[in-house]
Amino acid sequence: MRPMPSQISDQVDPLEGAGGQCLHHEIEVEDGVVLRVFEWSGQKESSPPMLLVAGWITIIDSWLPVLAKVTENRRLIYVESREKASAEIRPELMHKESFRVECLGRDIAAVAAGVGLNLNETVMVGSSLGANAILEGLKLGARCRAAFLIGPNAEFAFPLWSRFLMRLPPEAYRPLVPLILWYLRHFRLDIKAEPEQYERYRRTAEGADFERLKLSALALEGFRVIEGFENILDPVGVAFASTDRLHGEVNARRLAEALPRGTALECPSNAFLHRPEVIGEIDKYVRMVS
Repeated sequence: MRPMPSQISDQVDPLEGAGGQCLHHEIEVEDGVVLRVFEWSGQKESSPPMLLVAGWITIIDSWLPVLAKVTENRRLIYVESREKASAEIRPELMHKESFRVECLGRDIAAVAAGVGLNLNETVMVGSSLGANAILEGLKLGARCRAAFLIGPNAEFAFPLWSRFLMRLPPEAYRPLVPLILWYLRHFRLDIKAEPEQYERYRRTAEGADFERLKLSALALEGFRVIEGFENILDPVGVAFASTDRLHGEVNARRLAEALPRGTALECPSNAFLHRPEVIGEIDKYVRMVS
């Protein structure tokens, strides 16, 4: 099915005018699946346009300082992927096959077509699962000026206890949020060095659509990323922080080494990768590979 042209809705601008004109698009990326996409014209256009795909069930509030920096000098497309609560999905499509990483990857090209974006001239930026979605889009034939991936996953290997949680009904998840946050705080995150990372996950978990969270987790279980990289012809920077225990330096370097034009990019911290300062690192990488 050809992607439907975007329907533009008149809603509140999360950047309150700081990013130039703001448009809300509703794009049907496949029959029965409509994504919400934000577009800012930018205060001026002196840099290549950027398409940003945030991480798993991430809410836009977590990215606002970065988005404001991006739109100082370029057009920005911010994609809310299909596992997020804003996506409209027909009831019969609410099963795990609809949330496979391949589906997320195909959605990127459909979004670009819906907003009239030339991906060949675009810098694609993704975080965590959003970074994996971009990788899948590139495997499927999308092209870009360059991709900058923040903490992509080399594989999705869930702990045994989480596999039990995946089989629970979605309504059982909300009471378990404090337990999951406790686990992240004590075993997967450095709360002292990276308090902002924990706070992002807290806000994300509390605003999640738990049915989609479950289906997305089931679709990701056992998925291996490092396959089909020979199809990726464009430069891909894999950014990581050695202090990030959740995504890991080893996985980032594995991905960069496996990509035909991959580069491992070490940054000071996970918090840095989600602050406005990261835009300077992205621009430096794009200049390096241009």
